[in-house]
Amino acid sequence: MLKLQSFYQSIFQYAREHKWPISYGISLILTLGAIAILIPEYYWGQPSQREQYSSKSIDSRPIRTVADFNDFRAKIDRLCQLPKEIRAEKGYTWCPPDGQIQYIPTGFFIQSIDFINSSDVHITGYIWQKTPEGVVASENEESTCKFIFPDTVYSPDYLLIEKRDNPNSPNTTLCYFEAALRENFDYGKYPFDRKIVWIRVWTGSSDFLPILKPAFEDYELTPTTERGQILDLENTPLPIEGFIDPEAVIPGEFGKPEDIYFSYRQHKYLTTMGSVGCQKGDIEVGCFEKDHPELYFNIVLRREPGTALFLYGVPLVVTAMVLCATLMMLVKDQNLAQQYGLDTFGILGVCVSLFFALLISQAQIRVEFTGPLVYIEQLYTVMYVTIALVAVDAYLFFKDDDDSKFSLFIRKQDNLYFKLFYWPFICTCFFLTTLWYVYLDRNFPNRQFFCYKHGDNILSSVCKNWSDRQLRERKLLPADVQQPTRVADKPSE
Repeated sequence: MLKLQSFYQSIFQYAREHKWPISYGISLILTLGAIAILIPEYYWGQPSQREQYSSKSIDSRPIRTVADFNDFRAKIDRLCQLPKEIRAEKGYTWCPPDGQIQYIPTGFFIQSIDFINSSDVHITGYIWQKTPEGVVASENEESTCKFIFPDTVYSPDYLLIEKRDNPNSPNTTLCYFEAALRENFDYGKYPFDRKIVWIRVWTGSSDFLPILKPAFEDYELTPTTERGQILDLENTPLPIEGFIDPEAVIPGEFGKPEDIYFSYRQHKYLTTMGSVGCQKGDIEVGCFEKDHPELYFNIVLRREPGTALFLYGVPLVVTAMVLCATLMMLVKDQNLAQQYGLDTFGILGVCVSLFFALLISQAQIRVEFTGPLVYIEQLYTVMYVTIALVAVDAYLFFKDDDDSKFSLFIRKQDNLYFKLFYWPFICTCFFLTTLWYVYLDRNFPNRQFFCYKHGDNILSSVCKNWSDRQLRERKLLPADVQQPTRVADKPSE
């Protein structure tokens, strides 16, 4: 016990003798910890979970190879091969009555991407489809481009480039498109965020919509490698250069695409759009409006944070340094106080000036983004609190008629303790904000994200119960409905 007590006394004695090195050391460690979180996020981070899993899907995993699509197709085919009664009860009314789904190969080639504002993106490029035999086209499809982009703000422009029907390209329609898409981006990690720009496409008009499939066979693996030279063709992902023009310029703070992949999503529309059969659960009537798997073409862009850090990070650093210098000038020595030329009103004037300077800088961020505060704005909040604390500290420091213990503590040794904790306080807030907005958002997903990502493994029953509970809370699923027995998955060929 005596040894432990002497050990604590030696620590306190060392801390009293080395106050400033300890303060600066703690601040440096916290700052390096925040930087250690931001660097991996910049190089190896992932887009926000809310952008990846914004709607419930049969299979939320990215589709980058032929093998990925074959796994998805096997799952869809198994669902549509279920008995009609089970399909009607489960809501798979988009399956044809015979369970045989038509797949239409669809390809994209992007030429330009431009962000109009925080939620609208302008995209131009080419889209083509190969309509297989047995899929009936409408009369307009014979001479025009029959594509629908549901996320468009304005009516997209299409230009029919070519309509081919030969042995090498049977029933192929190639069109040039230009569309402004409105998408729900998540800027929570700004300026260390990534954006998923997606193109959601519909096609045709029939009782039972075919499912669009990626036209992997229309892309080259590499500029110098032929498809026949690849041993494992189905598991080889396509290069990004095959989907976007190498000379395409993306304005703003984004560089070249970091990743491009396909995916499928289902949207739970709470309307039948006039289809009576959907209300009755009649699978003999096409109910493509509800839960139909929709093809998404996703482009992942990584922001280059240099410009944002210069515009919005430099004011934060300058403000923190000016406040630190102002705080160091708080002394009781009259000669030094006259030399510094600071009193209560002078310090309050400095604090007010810094506050409005930061407010104007943050207003520029609010002009760009709407919605919740982003990561760098939380650092502005930290500086607002610091400015207020410095102002209150200066008032209590110069208030000589207050003999309370707290005021005496503030005035002790020329405000020594407040000066010692100034940088550790700012650096602690910087570290915790970075940890919360960047690291925890990436590594601790919520239940909804986990079930969307891992809903097809051994925990699928847990996710299914969670999904049913959500529907019951929204009064979309009766409490007494007995779910049918889950059909065992068969290994894909």
